[in-house]
Amino acid sequence: MTSPDELEQRLERFATDPNLKEAFEHAMALIESGELPPEISRSALCLTIADYLLLTEKPVEAAGWLRRALAEPDCPPFARFQLARALLEGGLREEADVELAALWRLRPRDLPGFGLVGTAFIATGDDEQAIRWLTAGALAGLRAGSADPTVVARLLQLRRAARQRQGFVDDDYDMFGMQMSADAAAAQQQGA
Repeated sequence: MTSPDELEQRLERFATDPNLKEAFEHAMALIESGELPPEISRSALCLTIADYLLLTEKPVEAAGWLRRALAEPDCPPFARFQLARALLEGGLREEADVELAALWRLRPRDLPGFGLVGTAFIATGDDEQAIRWLTAGALAGLRAGSADPTVVARLLQLRRAARQRQGFVDDDYDMFGMQMSADAAAAQQQGA
């Protein structure tokens, strides 16, 4: 499972890749050629293009590529969350709301996706929706029982930050998240 932090780190690594433009251009050339070798995933190429466009602050264009990726059968589930994030960042709130409503009905167990949507709402200043999505993600992780506690703790940390901006006092989930974070840090320190 990929954590929200790992997804952000992936984007950061991609952003600092000296071959970033070349990877984007290569993906575009392969897509435009129409003839992909069987070992190359069309959805992976579309996601590479979308990542580049998000990093170059072109979320509306990225949304188009994310839609193309989602049309492929091998597209990973987190791409739906990325699409919602791109639509929010692109100011296409009505389209984002449609995608988010579909995601909400599906209730996917993709915890990093909940983090992506939550951070997108935080970035747009909609803490109420951020709290909703981050809470849902944390609860999904807690119910699963097999979710990485670091991922759940991160969702609860983000939720707490959004709640604090709204002037709420810490609730039981906030306290639980702080304890999970402390436990995860202690476990990492013992393992190091």
